[in-house]
Amino acid sequence: MHTWKNQSDQTLFSTSKRYLAVDQHDLAINMYKKREEYEQMLRLVSKHRHELLADTYKHIAEQYELKGIACNNNIFQAVSNRLNCPVCKSINQPIHLHDEANSNPPTTKGNLKRAEHYYVEAKTWQSGVSMYRQLEKWDDAKRVAKTHGGKAAFEKVVLAQAHTVFKVFQGVNGCISNSL
Repeated sequence: MHTWKNQSDQTLFSTSKRYLAVDQHDLAINMYKKREEYEQMLRLVSKHRHELLADTYKHIAEQYELKGIACNNNIFQAVSNRLNCPVCKSINQPIHLHDEANSNPPTTKGNLKRAEHYYVEAKTWQSGVSMYRQLEKWDDAKRVAKTHGGKAAFEKVVLAQAHTVFKVFQGVNGCISNSL
């Protein structure tokens, strides 16, 4: 399999060189985009379509964000499946994604960190903060805000977190009051 990967990489590189030789930069870029080989894609965009570089970073960040969210949803589904799975219950097996073909389950954290990286590269760090806020990953949201937006941005995220916690507390308090 390792040899095939090298042959595949060599074929892509060779195809890319041919596209570039006939000034078909967009075809070469799109080829890497379809294969999700973002570093190669960025290399070509920065060299041949520099005016699209910020948009390209943002697009890649959005792709990783979507993967992170999808992975997060799969993990929640796995927890639900674990509670209802007779196999897991009978052998006290840890949570799994019920996908034998996927021996390496996707990681939310890795995709979100990549998304954050590309949002920062696109100079849209605020999108990274929003991504973490929506997923209620407050420590990450505060870290990105503080690093790239300074004290004022950090304080905004802290206030948003406090507001969210207050809403949750208010809802719990209302449920308790209604049950009494």
